[in-house]
Amino acid sequence: MISVKSVTTAAFLSMLLANCAHVDAPADIAGAQQAWEDAFNAQDGERTADLYTENARIYPPNRPTVEGRDSIVAFWQAVWDGGAHSLNLELAEAQVAGDVAIEVGTWEVKHPKSDGGEDALLSGRTLVVWSRGDDGVWRMSHDMWNDNPR
Repeated sequence: MISVKSVTTAAFLSMLLANCAHVDAPADIAGAQQAWEDAFNAQDGERTADLYTENARIYPPNRPTVEGRDSIVAFWQAVWDGGAHSLNLELAEAQVAGDVAIEVGTWEVKHPKSDGGEDALLSGRTLVVWSRGDDGVWRMSHDMWNDNPR
């Protein structure tokens, strides 16, 4: 006969093992975030595209939603063409549930001033939803950020 204690112990061990299977997931998100920072700083549209799901959406501050990889890459190309460079991302928190993760963090980027002076430092907060694909790669499905006034 199976005792309540053995069922409880088995249930606890199952929960523990299930959670341990995703112990590296926040580190995976930190790695994915680093890949995004690297792609941005290299101004690499192809690498940038691969970091978004096919039907991804970005939500730039005070602008319309941008949908789909091609449109997102065109958006970032315009940002690069405008002179943005030296993106720095900081991961504050990552919550992972299976193949979905939510990232909260901050960003800073340098942008040339119109008067030709020293580059301005722009910054804000991020909220990103990541989805792990069938290939095991984490990609952004929703990417939202705000601007902090300086």
